[in-house]
Amino acid sequence: MTRKIFLTCALVVSLFVHIPSAAAGIVFGDVFTAPGNPQKELTRGEAVSIVVDRFSLKKKFGSFIRDCLGHPDECFFVFSGMSDYDGIQFSPLILYPDVFPAHPYYGAINTATILGLVHGFLGEQNSPFHSEINMTKIQALKVILGAPDLMKWKDKFEMTDADYPKNLPFTDPEINSADAWWYSRYLGFALEKAIIDSGTTFGPDLAVTEAEFYDMVTRTLAVSTPDVVITPGTAVDAPTPADGADMPGISGAPSDATAPSIDGAQPDSTTPDVDLTTDGSQVSNENVGP
Repeated sequence: MTRKIFLTCALVVSLFVHIPSAAAGIVFGDVFTAPGNPQKELTRGEAVSIVVDRFSLKKKFGSFIRDCLGHPDECFFVFSGMSDYDGIQFSPLILYPDVFPAHPYYGAINTATILGLVHGFLGEQNSPFHSEINMTKIQALKVILGAPDLMKWKDKFEMTDADYPKNLPFTDPEINSADAWWYSRYLGFALEKAIIDSGTTFGPDLAVTEAEFYDMVTRTLAVSTPDVVITPGTAVDAPTPADGADMPGISGAPSDATAPSIDGAQPDSTTPDVDLTTDGSQVSNENVGP
């Protein structure tokens, strides 16, 4: 296999495949919007499930996922080396000590991990995913912008002066802390594209609410897929814990019957392959992101 997949670690490292852009050709239907609950804080598992569902990642990257699962030793080579978890296995797919097949977001977490959007806490013993803890606003923004490939991750050594916006309106002190060197790049882009609003503070390290998360998803869809009609204020059902089990052939095992399954569904040979010719890698760093 000649394509490269980029997974997350303190340094940018590449695997055997290359993740295509999700921005082109995604079909979301005629209307998408979701006001969300402003009082409900989203967990990491819930947030990842929403992103996988709303950006149709399993359908868009069906062939890519099947290729990965068909060659797991290569696909997860770097991930396995960086993770502290000795129990990683490929059939069934177990990447984290706290994400097993019975987990309600098992499929979404595995999908997002394969696509390089998320991974475990590498600095902790056994590198757990911690699906139960809240996702922060800046982590949410990073995952959402990565899903349609609007922004690719850059490690600190790749950053240039041009990557740091000069006049952010936010006065949050944590934005300027040494550990938050990547915050301003995502905030500047999101402001430029009207994915977030300008204001005195942003609260990057606060837990993201369902309303805030869906608002960023909706605006990101408007930027990445301008042909989608978005009607503000129209409720949309949240993804179910089945995690895309209604996507046969994408949510299930790849064409190789011996390969592991994302979430246990049976493959459907009628599901068309996805065009993977478009370039668009995605990288993230768990110690500074989701």
